[in-house]
Amino acid sequence: RLSALAHIQGRVLTLAVLVTITREDGYQIGFTSSQRRIVFDGVEHRPTDALALSALQQTAGQGIDNADATGAITDDRVTDQDLDDGLWDGAEFVVRFVNRLDPSAGAMVRGSGQIGQVSTEDGRWSLELRGLGQLAKQTVGQTTSATCRCRRLGEPRCGVDVAAFTTPHTVAEVFSRAKFRISGQHAQAASVDWWERGLARCVTGANAGLTREVKLAPNATPTGTIIELRTPCPRPIEVGDTFELVAGCDRTIAMCRLKFANANRFRGEPDLPTNDTYLQQGRPPG
Repeated sequence: RLSALAHIQGRVLTLAVLVTITREDGYQIGFTSSQRRIVFDGVEHRPTDALALSALQQTAGQGIDNADATGAITDDRVTDQDLDDGLWDGAEFVVRFVNRLDPSAGAMVRGSGQIGQVSTEDGRWSLELRGLGQLAKQTVGQTTSATCRCRRLGEPRCGVDVAAFTTPHTVAEVFSRAKFRISGQHAQAASVDWWERGLARCVTGANAGLTREVKLAPNATPTGTIIELRTPCPRPIEVGDTFELVAGCDRTIAMCRLKFANANRFRGEPDLPTNDTYLQQGRPPG
């Protein structure tokens, strides 16, 4: 079996372009320039009838700057409602080359970036793939970090059971489309920062099915906790709407250990000396 790099260096190429898009709520879809679907890294990549990849494929060898992903609204993975609700805004994507005859041999990453402008017109949707860097400008490997490199709580590298940190709540008072008060036993018992940087999933009401990041949960009182979302909901929140709240993580070793009891899977180097340590003069205290 040839690796992806060895295949590219060969004389006969059977390359396919894969574009994998990951929304902020973790939902993933994939598209490919191949005429047949390709499953890579657990994500199904569907053929180009749902995505225009021709320009992307032609410029990939010289470094990709940007491209448009277009497709029919009838694609069940990207709905008109999801686009209007902003679920694809700020989603991240990765472009790879694989051998379409043997995708399990690995891939060559050609670029990555975020979804820019999202629009719909004449029954078709368009996602702008913005900020794709050239391969030479990409970071190879991982740099050290005092905080965890996992992007989302519960992702495979993290391993936290998100269900154990998810609780249902009912809206008791509404201040805006991004701020409301929840009631219930869990709401009263939660610590001040329990849900900050976490997720709020709307279960019932006009926004059912939407997920938003929690910006602030400033105070837990006997009457409940006020939740402020980072991005407003597209439709009004009503008293009686139900939400599932997922605990937040600030990606520090302290929170990983004390809140989630998951320090053995922490993906960072909190004990490495900092620049202040190297610049310190004299002998250490004591």
